[in-house]
Amino acid sequence: AAYFAGVGKDQPEPAKWACPNLVNPADFFMRLFVNPKDHENAAQRRIVAQESYASSEKPTEGGAADGAQMAASSSTFDRSFPMQVWILFLREMVLRKRSAVAFQATIGRIIMFGIILGATFPNVEVDNMVVFSLQGVLFFSVFMQFFDMVMAQVNSIPFLMEIYIREFRSGCYRLSAFYVAKNLSDVIYDIFFTFFWCCALYWPIGFGWYQDQNGSTWENFWGFYMSLLVITFIATGAGYTAAFIVPDPQAGFLVALMLLFPFLIVAGMLVNLNSLPGGFQWLAEISYLRFGFAQIMRNQWDHFGPIP
Repeated sequence: AAYFAGVGKDQPEPAKWACPNLVNPADFFMRLFVNPKDHENAAQRRIVAQESYASSEKPTEGGAADGAQMAASSSTFDRSFPMQVWILFLREMVLRKRSAVAFQATIGRIIMFGIILGATFPNVEVDNMVVFSLQGVLFFSVFMQFFDMVMAQVNSIPFLMEIYIREFRSGCYRLSAFYVAKNLSDVIYDIFFTFFWCCALYWPIGFGWYQDQNGSTWENFWGFYMSLLVITFIATGAGYTAAFIVPDPQAGFLVALMLLFPFLIVAGMLVNLNSLPGGFQWLAEISYLRFGFAQIMRNQWDHFGPIP
C-alpha cells in the first residue's frame, strides 16, 4: 500500500523515503516501517504511511490486480532498454556473488571428479577396451554438465519467481530486458565453469595422449571445450524451461528429468540407435545430447587413425 500510494513525496525528509537504486522496494519499506533499533520513528513512519494511503484516491474494484495489469501493459519505463538490461545484469551478478556456497560446491565437484577420473585412466596403449572406457568418460562429462546446469536453474529461479512477477507487473522493466540480462549473467558463468570442467577432465585423464602424429593436443582440447560449451548453453535453456513452467523446485526437478532422460537414452551410449523401434527413431533425430556426444566423439577420434 505504501509503495503504490507514493508515500513520502510531501514529507519534510524525502531522501529517507526514496528507495535506493538496485534495492528491492518491498525489502526497503520493511526496513523503513519495521526497525527494532529505531522502534519509535518506525512506528511514526507507519502512521504517516497509513494516513497518506487513507487520504489517497480509493482503488477501483479489482484494485491492485487492475493496477498491475495496467502497469504491465504500459510501454513507458523510467529507464531505456539497455539501461534496464544493465541494471538487471548487475543484480544477477550480485545474487551470484552472494551464493558463495553454491560456487564453492561447483568448484569442489569439478576438482573431485577430475582427481578420481584422472587417477582411474592412466596413459595406456589405445585398443578397443580403452576406447570403450574413454567413450564412457566422454558420455559422463556430457551428462554431468547438462544435469548440473539444468539443476542450477531449477534450484534458484523458483525462489525468486514472486519477486520477478511483482516487479514486472509493477512496470519496473520489460520482460525481454530481464531475459537478456539473465542470459548474459549465465553466459559468463557457463563459460568459466565449462572451461574449468574441461581442464579437470582433459588434462588429468590425458585425452591429449590419445592423439596420433597428425592430431594437435590443443586443437583437440579447444574442440572438446567448444562442444561442451554448446551443450552447456542448451542445458541452461532447458533449466529455464523447467523452472519457469513449474515455479517449484521439486516439481521443476521432475520436469527437468522429463527434458533430460528421454534424450539421454537415445544419445548413443546406452542404446544402439540401429536397434531402436521405428516409432522412436524421431526421438534420436531431435536429441541434443546425441548430437553433442557425437561431436565430442568425432573431436576425440577423427584424427587418430586405425585402432587395434
